[in-house]
Amino acid sequence: MNSLDIFTKNICVVTYTDFNYLNKAEKTIKDIRTRGQFLGSLVVITDGNFKINDDYIKEMKIIVKEYPDIDTSSLIAKIKEHPFIQSDGREYLKLKQWNKLYVFDVFFKQWDFILFVDAGLRIFDRIEFFYFQFRKNAIVAMDDAYPDYTKNFTSQIELSNTSVVDKLKKFYNIESKYFLNCIFLFDTNIIKDNTLSDLIDLMNEYPICKTNEMAIMNIYFAKLWIPMNIYLRNHILFDWSERDNRIWKDYISLKYPTTYSD
Repeated sequence: MNSLDIFTKNICVVTYTDFNYLNKAEKTIKDIRTRGQFLGSLVVITDGNFKINDDYIKEMKIIVKEYPDIDTSSLIAKIKEHPFIQSDGREYLKLKQWNKLYVFDVFFKQWDFILFVDAGLRIFDRIEFFYFQFRKNAIVAMDDAYPDYTKNFTSQIELSNTSVVDKLKKFYNIESKYFLNCIFLFDTNIIKDNTLSDLIDLMNEYPICKTNEMAIMNIYFAKLWIPMNIYLRNHILFDWSERDNRIWKDYISLKYPTTYSD
């Protein structure tokens, strides 16, 4: 695909929020519309347990798409049988993260390309800088091992559950590189009728994921993943936070900026 062709495509920016993250989501939405200068479709996925103010919806020109919480009861039961030895607790405390998988619902096939942005992630410049990263039939995201590239996927799973790990090894290299999913881009051609249900099935089949939906996305989309080139001319598209004595103005986006606050 010619890099300029993407500017003629139908692009949608998507974020997900529950009630607890709404304030963070509103900052991200404002960034997208103002500094991001994005005037296109902006979808906010919610769990349907709260309502976003109608005036705000009109002001920011957002589309609210409600889904029920993904059922994690079977997953939790399996994890309790084989508890994680080392984790940050998100397997119990951040179950809402699984709802991010709804971005692979067939609803989103009405657009050509999707840019997903976590609620709370900050945008400091034009969204268009990301357009050059879109690739046909692929998902593009940052290598989570950047910049030293020493980590691999084994850091994302509970290795003590050996029977499940051994089953996973039969079709997935657990020592492979993997991507960070707080911001990612994809061609909606990768969404099939069964994609969402397959992801949920994998969630229940492999109750070893320390990073919840991120690990499952890596397993499922391994062959479609292209690492994001975070450097574009004089711009840095994205990083977890500032590094190498840089400040927020040096970035298009940051997950956790330390030199900026509002």
